Amino acid sequence: MKKIIFIILTCLLVALAGCSDSDKAGLVGWMHELDAKQTTVYFWSQELLENPDSEIKLTPEETQALLSVLSRLDIDDITWNKTHAGITPTYGFHLIIDGEDYYINQAGSPHGQTEISFQGKLWLIESETLHALMQAYQGIS
Repeated sequence: MKKIIFIILTCLLVALAGCSDSDKAGLVGWMHELDAKQTTVYFWSQELLENPDSEIKLTPEETQALLSVLSRLDIDDITWNKTHAGITPTYGFHLIIDGEDYYINQAGSPHGQTEISFQGKLWLIESETLHALMQAYQGIS
């Protein structure tokens, strides 16, 4: 009986680990397929949020630049932050795609300077380019 329970638990853990990898691949695939014509992007910060409707809207060229950075990310740049470790973000990008809101925020984690919540999971993104782009907007808010 103990052996059967051990086998079932082992299979369950393997299945859950596989879900994380497929979820990660789904996020990367989603980022690679983003279309600038269907995506509106704003930069937000704590300072800007003090005034209603004060997010900074990115131009079509700036949106394309952000999406270009996201399209170059690969599966090794993404880590599931299952413990939600990190800081409370104070700035980031707000993407609106088909009426859905997505936020790519400052993370302050050793496994990624930025984060995104996607399909109910929090993911850390390790990309100096993405982080530098986000920090450039932080300087103008």
